Order: sequence, then C-alpha cells, then structure tokens
Amino acid sequence: MNLPQFATRRAVTVLMMFLALLLMGVVSMTMLSVDLMPEIEPPSISVLTAWPGASTDDVETKVTKIIENNLSIVNNLDEMRSISKEGLSIVTCKFNWGTNLDEAANDIRDRLDFADRLLPDDIEDFFLCIFHITY
Repeated sequence: MNLPQFATRRAVTVLMMFLALLLMGVVSMTMLSVDLMPEIEPPSISVLTAWPGASTDDVETKVTKIIENNLSIVNNLDEMRSISKEGLSIVTCKFNWGTNLDEAANDIRDRLDFADRLLPDDIEDFFLCIFHITY
C-alpha cells in the first residue's frame, strides 16, 4: 500500500499522527532556551575625572572637550559618549568587537598623560573603568 492510499483510507490516523508531531514541536519550542537577540554590550572604557567645586559648563569646556579631543584618535574606537556634571566628567569609549582592552587602556592612559598638561591644575587624578565582556 502506498502513502496516498494509506492517507485516504485512514484519514483519522494520519490526522492524529500530524497533530502528535505538531504537539511535540510546540512543546520543544517552549522548552528551548535560545535568545535570538541577546543583551550584549561592546567592550568599553570609561574615564572619570573629578573637579570639585566646578560648574557644569566649566567641566564641559575645560575638561570633557579636551579629553574627548585627545581620546578621539585611539585605535579601534567605535563610539564616544560623554556626560558632564557639577564637579564630574565621564567620557565613555566603546570599542569594536575583538579589541584587546588592555592595549586600549594603555593607549588611553598615554593620551590622558598628554591631555593632563592642558587641564586645570586642581583636577584630581583620572579613574579608568574598564568593562570586560566575557563570553
């Protein structure tokens, strides 16, 4: 007996096998723990600079802009964002995937040493916050 004859003579059996297969597929899909769009963050390094008692405008013009200009030439830099608050400047550098953050941090330290001469004298030291992404 070939398949079309079996399907026409035993329609209920074929329908039950199809529904059983469909049910197994639905159950398998609900139990599958695969995230199609995982929450990932690119490797990034943030530079925090404290300037106690300075206004937001002073921090932006005399600290943040200078640091941004000096860090804009770091290798493999994908995006740079900055936040200027009263007495605090935060510059975040996001790098391309596969960038070695140890080398990038060394490049940033070199650029910050150069920028240190252009900044006001009463600024405290720089703080680097390195965000490693583990796979």
